[in-house]
Amino acid sequence: LLTGSTEKSARINLVQQLVEGKIQVLFGTHVLLSSDVQFKNLGLVVVDEQHRFGVEQRKSILAKGHYPHALYMTATPIPQSLAQSIYGDLESIILREKPPGRQVVKTRIVPPQKRNDMLGFLLQEVKKGAQIFWVSPQIGAKESKNNVVNNIWWDEIDSDAATPKESALVSLADIHKELKQFSSEWKSEILHGKMHGTEKEKILTRFRKKEFDILVATTVIEVGVDVASANYIVIENPERLGLAQLHQLRGRTGRGGAEAWCFLAQPKGDWSESSFERLREFCHIEDGFKLADLDLSQRGPGDLLGNDQSGFGSLKFVDLVQDAELIKEVRQSCKSLM
Repeated sequence: LLTGSTEKSARINLVQQLVEGKIQVLFGTHVLLSSDVQFKNLGLVVVDEQHRFGVEQRKSILAKGHYPHALYMTATPIPQSLAQSIYGDLESIILREKPPGRQVVKTRIVPPQKRNDMLGFLLQEVKKGAQIFWVSPQIGAKESKNNVVNNIWWDEIDSDAATPKESALVSLADIHKELKQFSSEWKSEILHGKMHGTEKEKILTRFRKKEFDILVATTVIEVGVDVASANYIVIENPERLGLAQLHQLRGRTGRGGAEAWCFLAQPKGDWSESSFERLREFCHIEDGFKLADLDLSQRGPGDLLGNDQSGFGSLKFVDLVQDAELIKEVRQSCKSLM
């Protein structure tokens, strides 16, 4: 195992063994992309949560071997990857069944005038022993040189899908304050990606142990967080997030066998018609691949030969969603001629 927190001496030893071929399987985070991590004979690359990696990042890990096999895993393929599977550059293995015990998550849009009703409902559920994820893409009104949208400090957001021109933003601090004012009968704590790794793990551990009721967090909880008793999630400013990211966040719930809910909290101010329609469709689609198709049709396939993972710049005469069957027929015809 190699991560960013691996001690320097252990890392040097591990990398040396890797080059010598003494390690057969290496698990790691984005740190595997580092130039000092080299393999004697890299034959297979497995990228989990593929949507979290850019085109250049995936190319760089493959370049560490001589045309290694590659397996990309995700519940929500990015538009470019889905387009590549339609063209035949990637083959698809689709697992449509849910894991044992996983529940369907009911998804609803909550307008501002219904917010207090939602808070009251969730308070009653907390009294019954439920826990809640409460998500916002905004940490607070603090400027950051590397990540500023309208002078807002962001954390772990799908910038490809962000639409910062719309609606008022709700920060983690705003939510934390609102929850305290609404009731003293529940406890909440804040989590975001700017915190130190050990601090984040302590908060998650305390949440799993039910030491508090509501985890107010950024999209840093999108993957790798499994809390069976947290069957409710509220997502603030959902119009700022892509369908893939919303689906991943919704997937944090429904793991404990009890009824699960996802609430998309509409901020004060009007959404555009396209934003509302996109979120309305999201409420009715549970299948990650169907959402990926919708994402592809709305955001475009990107540049199949370049780095853009969405957009409509490269194709003039074909719609990869509507013409998918025709493209498959062409591929089969080409194969029969070879």
